[in-house]
Amino acid sequence: MTADNRVEVLKEILLELHDGASPESVQDRFNETFSDVSAIEIALMEQKLVFNDDNDITYEDVLELCNVHANLFKDKVDDSGTAEADLPGHPVRVYKNENAALQGAMMRIENIFKALDDIDLNEEPGILRGLINQYKLIGQFDKHYNRKENVFFPFLEKYGYDAPPKVMWAKDDEIRDLFNTALKELEKLPNDTDVASVIEAYRPFEFEFKEMIFKEEAILLNLLLEALSSEDWYQIAQESNIYGYTILPPEDEWVPDWLVQPQVTQTEEKQVEERTVENLTLDQIKTKPAISTPKQVKTPAPVVQTVNRSNNVSHPAQIDAYNLPTQSGQLIVNIESNAHATTIDYDAVMVKPFTHGELSLNQIQWMFDYMPFKFRFFDSNGIYRYTNTKDTDIKLPIYQDERLELDLRLVYINEYALKIMDMVFKFKQQEDTIHSFYTEIYGKSIYTQFIPVYSDDNEYLGFIQSDEDISDLQAIDRPTDRSISPIVPNAQIISKSQVISQPNEVTNTLETQQVIFNGATVTLTYQGNQQVVSPENISDNQHIQLKGGALTLPELNGIFNSMQGEFSFVNKEGYFTYYNDFTDTDNMFFKRNPAQLNRDLEFCHPPKLWPMVDDLMKSFENKEKQEEFIWFTKTSTGEFVHTAYRPLFDGNLNYQGVLEIVRDITPIRDANNALESFN
Repeated sequence: MTADNRVEVLKEILLELHDGASPESVQDRFNETFSDVSAIEIALMEQKLVFNDDNDITYEDVLELCNVHANLFKDKVDDSGTAEADLPGHPVRVYKNENAALQGAMMRIENIFKALDDIDLNEEPGILRGLINQYKLIGQFDKHYNRKENVFFPFLEKYGYDAPPKVMWAKDDEIRDLFNTALKELEKLPNDTDVASVIEAYRPFEFEFKEMIFKEEAILLNLLLEALSSEDWYQIAQESNIYGYTILPPEDEWVPDWLVQPQVTQTEEKQVEERTVENLTLDQIKTKPAISTPKQVKTPAPVVQTVNRSNNVSHPAQIDAYNLPTQSGQLIVNIESNAHATTIDYDAVMVKPFTHGELSLNQIQWMFDYMPFKFRFFDSNGIYRYTNTKDTDIKLPIYQDERLELDLRLVYINEYALKIMDMVFKFKQQEDTIHSFYTEIYGKSIYTQFIPVYSDDNEYLGFIQSDEDISDLQAIDRPTDRSISPIVPNAQIISKSQVISQPNEVTNTLETQQVIFNGATVTLTYQGNQQVVSPENISDNQHIQLKGGALTLPELNGIFNSMQGEFSFVNKEGYFTYYNDFTDTDNMFFKRNPAQLNRDLEFCHPPKLWPMVDDLMKSFENKEKQEEFIWFTKTSTGEFVHTAYRPLFDGNLNYQGVLEIVRDITPIRDANNALESFN
């Protein structure tokens, strides 16, 4: 049977399921058609059909086929894997070990169920405690699933497999719901339910959970092993710690062979030098890294200097000579450029210097200006270098002059300047942390923070002063609200006053001058050509002009990483491209990892939540909302977690993406108990 015929059969089966047929009724036909087809080929066929607009097949239909798909491979599972995947600490081995531990807990639960027939739980409370403990062990599967959804799936999507992760994530959520139902029934023992009801609630979860273990090992891991490189697996191993492990942590840290630097003899070195690509098979080329050679040492680029803090970058003057023929001779024109101008490309996406992800300078400007607070940045020398242009009338009575480029001693009045200088000294010595104070002024509740800014190498870069009107945050009267506010019909609520002005555009100079030549007037017109350069080519000590001041690339990264909260950005195309390095992953409210970067926002969310998220994003793009908030109290710590979503627009009201801000606002809500003056 040809591949096209198989796709047609699969389409027919999926349409039967779509029209209400049971999975059992299509099992035999599925087995007959696909018995000699690999899991990866079937996954690709399913994906092709799900994303084809010529049929009514949805990922929910593929979800119905999931068990049928898995049943085909039950007698074909090859547990041998690859030599690398069997090594201690390799993500595949870790995942299989977790599944084995989960199955062990299920066996113990089954043994306890059998023993409960002859036991009065009121008289034998230890048996019930044992059963609850086994449920808690199984409950750790959520870490197992989170790792799969947030680390494994992005790599499948990277290689073009979008449908299988979406289907499996939907099934994961079904299993989560089944487990919660079973757990709630167990918690009613011994007085509010009976053992039979507990077992009845457990069975649907048990069935789907065991099926998922099989699907993970027969389909998912094989799909990953076929698609991923050793380098991919190493990145997965590094990022798995973010989400934790289920029951059994890794036995050891897995280090792939290509990272090990063996000691070689001179003879072996010569053999390596003589080996060429032509001597290698295709499999060897795919699995073995290329022979490393010393990197060429590049001549350091000249330091680029900014002219008058503008976008123009100065270069040494140069002279161009031109001979223009005339009737009576030649007109010789010498052009001596004062500054051969180049302009920074503010739309160029930068990977450097960010700890996690990429942004353009325009995106940085918009993000800074859509922050919920006014902030000012003073560099390591105490010079006032930047302020965002958030619309606000916050004006604290601690300033004597707020002009850029001034020393902090000229910005703050004497009383505060001395205290801030002492604070800065401690920041530099890393002997002090954030200073916060609360002020009631002009009928507003202002929360001010002084925050030190450090580079990734822990070098002191300066400090931020942020000022925020926290009246609305203090007025929140419910511990949790995860609902999304309704869309305003036909609303265009954004106005130019709320939008950040457009950055300076690149323009070519045009100059005209008249000169007398042989008694005639000659008009000379000069049109300069500006060269646009990427910020990636700018040195770390180059000051880049933004609308609110000039900052270096390390300062931009340090400011984002020092701000008190988790900041993420989704671009206008709907891809998650950046998150800051505010805290370690163990303490993140919303776990982020490098594998998620440049991931389609749809695939960053459980399928059941995506319709709500999609509606919210569309309301932002259509200018029907200018912000959205959700919040909840974290049970384990008591932290009051507040999340704000803000759409970003340029000066022409063009939608540019969404900024997400996640913060613990417990200190803000308790701010009126804090000191009302800086000390």
